[in-house]
Amino acid sequence: MSPEEPPEPAIVIARYDHGESDRILRLLTPSRGKVGVIAPRARSPKSPYSGLDLGVGLRARWRERGELGRLTEAEVVDPRARLRESYERLAVASYCLELVGAFSREGQPEPKLYGLAEMALVLLDGLDGGFESAFVAALEGKVLSFAGLCPRLGSCARCGGALEEATLFSLQSGASHRRCAPDEEGLLVVDPETLRRLEDLRRAPLREAIAGEAVEDLLYRVVVFQLGRPLRSRALLDVR
Repeated sequence: MSPEEPPEPAIVIARYDHGESDRILRLLTPSRGKVGVIAPRARSPKSPYSGLDLGVGLRARWRERGELGRLTEAEVVDPRARLRESYERLAVASYCLELVGAFSREGQPEPKLYGLAEMALVLLDGLDGGFESAFVAALEGKVLSFAGLCPRLGSCARCGGALEEATLFSLQSGASHRRCAPDEEGLLVVDPETLRRLEDLRRAPLREAIAGEAVEDLLYRVVVFQLGRPLRSRALLDVR
């Protein structure tokens, strides 16, 4: 970015040690999507970049240099320190950031995914009690929707009709009646009530999913199908 441009709102979605004292930060921004930058001397306690931890909200400026820019300014707007006070909160935040990062594009506007990540972190940072898998499923449904990849959940993907007891599910296209089922392998038998709950979570404000009842991890299977790989941080949720 040019020096004349205002600092860009950003969230640290990943970080890696680099060289003797630097760090590579992966930032998610609303107008530029994913951005990779080197934070010079960030591993030094005296560095102005030492506090740029996972989930931190900031306003940043960098010089573009090929695939990795060089961070020149970073003002922490929200440190979200409470995320690191609880294993449970940090595990969900880590998964949320890996999830939105996996579906974000490099150098392309991603205001919806940025806004979703920001809301999720605000909710998790302010959380006093626990949460259920409904929150994770809501995140997955919204990310898939914003990426244009969410399968049909609330009705038959073929005829549009209401779902019945005999419901099959394709990880690519979604729910269908048995009579409408696509000719493909690996179709799942899913309770229509589960699909309706997932559709409600996908549509409802994320805040409402914090206290929602536990729900099956069907949408994570869709995430893995669309990416062609599992997300490493998802395993953290299984041991919370």
